[in-house]
Amino acid sequence: MFGATGVFIAYVGRLFLIRFVLFLAFFIVILQMLDLLNNSAEVLAPAGAGGDSIVKYILLRTPQIA
Repeated sequence: MFGATGVFIAYVGRLFLIRFVLFLAFFIVILQMLDLLNNSAEVLAPAGAGGDSIVKYILLRTPQIA
């Protein structure tokens, strides 16, 4: 169906896509940790703020970092 070159191109494309997604996830996690370290005082400043506030901040901030 594909031939030797088609199989090779599909294999290399799949490897590239997988590695791209993994590197993107890695950099998002690193940048998210640095951002949280920088802004943790502001996130936890309101009364009653706790772990749920941090999780909500991470979930809302991730698309902006990506």
